[in-house]
Amino acid sequence: PAWLGGGTLGFSIPTIPEIPAYAKGGIATQPSIFGEAGPEIAIPLNNKPRSHALLERANQIMGGPSAAESTSPIYI
Repeated sequence: PAWLGGGTLGFSIPTIPEIPAYAKGGIATQPSIFGEAGPEIAIPLNNKPRSHALLERANQIMGGPSAAESTSPIYI
């Protein structure tokens, strides 16, 4: 208003960076969102026992053989 010296009052809202979403699965190499479109599993690629256990559980859920039963080569 003129009684405060005139001019305009304004502000800008910064944009929020997008976080990748993996509704159909995928490999995340940066912050991302999993589980937004139904059941999904995220397994850290760090070769630790917890990662192996999650991989084994995912394989069971999807009806594959357990690691002990598998005859296919393992690629690391």
